[in-house]
Amino acid sequence: MSIPQSDELTLVRGDDKTYVVVVKDSLGAVVDLTSSTIKFTVKYNYNVADSAATIQKTTADATEIDLTDPVNGEFEIYVLPADTQLVVPLAYVYDIQIDLASGKRVTPVVGTFTLLRDVTKNS
Repeated sequence: MSIPQSDELTLVRGDDKTYVVVVKDSLGAVVDLTSSTIKFTVKYNYNVADSAATIQKTTADATEIDLTDPVNGEFEIYVLPADTQLVVPLAYVYDIQIDLASGKRVTPVVGTFTLLRDVTKNS
């Protein structure tokens, strides 16, 4: 694995979003994610406990994170309207942490998750 990639994500509060992620090593080869456990965590700041995360998704539930093509390093993260509907629009921090089948833990992506204010309200 290489140094974690920094990536900025932006979402309008209350929207659906599917993030497609492909994990590659430092040489650009895809990482086999077969039997891996993946967590996507969004927090107000780095000091917040995982249990108090604003959003946390895991492969334990395929409706949250689905290993769509694990041999080729691909998975999808599903953010639903209910995940952000009541969240204050701000810039949050996030990461994606992977426990590989080999026992290694890697964090290939860290960054800022910006939640934008929604203008249209669906009642």
